[in-house]
Amino acid sequence: MSNSQKDQEVIDNFRKLFTNKQKAAILSSMMIIATANDTVNQAEEKHFEEMTNTLGISFDDPDFQSMPEKGRAGLAEISNTLSASNKMWYALAIYKLLSKSLSQGLPDKKKLEIALAILSDIGISESDFMRIVKP
Repeated sequence: MSNSQKDQEVIDNFRKLFTNKQKAAILSSMMIIATANDTVNQAEEKHFEEMTNTLGISFDDPDFQSMPEKGRAGLAEISNTLSASNKMWYALAIYKLLSKSLSQGLPDKKKLEIALAILSDIGISESDFMRIVKP
């Protein structure tokens, strides 16, 4: 088996850790964070491209398209079905997104507030988040 085949196998196995609805909820909540200040920069756009490739879901996916009607409670309900380790990965993915909108070394305040609220909805407090991203 070649390295590229092994890499693809790892990606495929990672994608299987999430249901399609979970992938859609992750992508949707990250879109909410990214658009919190009404602007999405080029680095954030690239992050979304990476996320859609990593998760194996597109913005055209019917599950993603249906997320806005579910609202915050619906996103939280779906996201709460993630395993503990997948929630940690999700927190790291949010951290990476926040790092794409730094201003003077700090994340955008509005984006950070929304990110922390979304993480709180799945049982990750601000202090938990800090422990995950800065062990």
